[in-house]
Amino acid sequence: MSTWRDIWRYGVIANRFYSEDSSDGLIAIRKMHEVYGTDGMIHYIYAEALERKGLIEPAKIEYKKAKDLFPVPHWKEVASNSIRRLNSKPIQTLESFYNLRNQTIKINDKSYTVYATDFNQFLWYGFEKVYKYVHLNDFARYVCLSALSRGSSEWPLSLVDFRTVLELEIKQCFPDIIKTFNDTTNKYSLYNTIETLCERNLISEEQKKAFHNIRIAGNIAAHNLYADEDYKKLNVANFLKVLAYFDVYRAKHTIQYKEKIEYPLCQLSLSDFIDKLNEEKLLRSSQ
Repeated sequence: MSTWRDIWRYGVIANRFYSEDSSDGLIAIRKMHEVYGTDGMIHYIYAEALERKGLIEPAKIEYKKAKDLFPVPHWKEVASNSIRRLNSKPIQTLESFYNLRNQTIKINDKSYTVYATDFNQFLWYGFEKVYKYVHLNDFARYVCLSALSRGSSEWPLSLVDFRTVLELEIKQCFPDIIKTFNDTTNKYSLYNTIETLCERNLISEEQKKAFHNIRIAGNIAAHNLYADEDYKKLNVANFLKVLAYFDVYRAKHTIQYKEKIEYPLCQLSLSDFIDKLNEEKLLRSSQ
């Protein structure tokens, strides 16, 4: 795993800590610097957390540090975009900055509404939105960042990750429904689960369509992928609907896990986070 992926892995946790308690967030960010050194991605993650809190001037400073430290031109551009957006008067939302105007397209004689912005720009819009969805499972957010960042070069793998995140979030948020399938019918499938969620009014018809779009796209990604840019944008739009739904659902509900699903990272506490970073620091120093 690359250092950047390690930083994303822990960065989403630090980002969540900052949203819950800024003092805990600062401890987490400082600990990441201790383990990984002065890294542009840590400053970028901190900037995203500051911006979400409405601390615009400190956020711009951190985005500037990230831009100066990023070694790759593309990432410098990503940080520059955030600086330009926050410098605009009034400050632009992500939606206005990425020019998310609706347009209607037809795919297989069916009409869909997608955003008119360039596909790669839409991916980075999604990347930034993930940092706002602080209630999602930590590991799910990490997978989202990884999937969106490589969407332009490894799109089939991104779709598989989208589907994985959908299923993992459903299993964590609705364990009783999953248990019912396993105990009574042995007919668990993602399709049946999505249909059941809609039947029980836990998701809307529109959300059901988005969930099924991601399910189907993930299923076919390794076989016969329809690669039209508008269709890919439709997939991203539906995936963001999935993330928005679970972010709101988790924010409103205290979820009791009857059968805890083990993630590599699963909503760690600050002490757990520090312990894991200390372990990683020792491992790196011994290599």
